[in-house]
Amino acid sequence: ANESHPEDSDMYLDEVEELSKLLCSKPPVHHLMPLCYVKPWPPGKSFLRRCQYGVLQYVYVRVVTTVLSIVLYFSGDDMFRNGDFAWDAGYPYIAFANNMSQIWAMYCLILFYHATKEELAPVRPMAKLVCIKAIVFFSFWQSIGIAAMTHFHLITTTLVTPRGEGDNGQAHRDEEILTQEELGEALNNFIICIEMFIACLAHR
Repeated sequence: ANESHPEDSDMYLDEVEELSKLLCSKPPVHHLMPLCYVKPWPPGKSFLRRCQYGVLQYVYVRVVTTVLSIVLYFSGDDMFRNGDFAWDAGYPYIAFANNMSQIWAMYCLILFYHATKEELAPVRPMAKLVCIKAIVFFSFWQSIGIAAMTHFHLITTTLVTPRGEGDNGQAHRDEEILTQEELGEALNNFIICIEMFIACLAHR
């Protein structure tokens, strides 16, 4: 059975309190474009909580949109329709909600970095952010871009793949036609593999 450790909770609360005091000693962090005209968040615990909530909201939004996607996908007529930007498909609305949630989470992370960049400098937070967080978000935006290219017929082709061998032992070619959606998904997966390799090298 798992045992609770009150000292761990107390240590976390002490660290949060110390971080809040540190933020109180700093000037307010001004918002970035296009929110530069919005009043800065008050420094201290309020700023820290808003950054925390801004990042963690993506967890809850993603769970809700995933459940909705599954429900729509297994509905009678597949109302989700992955990659379809038609107004009566669920995909564009789910993608929009996820996109807005991701943008806000990234924005709050960047604000927190601006407030604590001097203290976090030894751990190179920007490099870690680009290699880990950004690759997750950018791969999502990349998938939307490829889905849009497929929807507007910018990706159209057939793929001829060698399969099997003939009676004389020589390889013969059977035409395997991939749909636009299958080709777009394959292209996205291939690009992600390359990006992950580059991220792995950059994160060393």
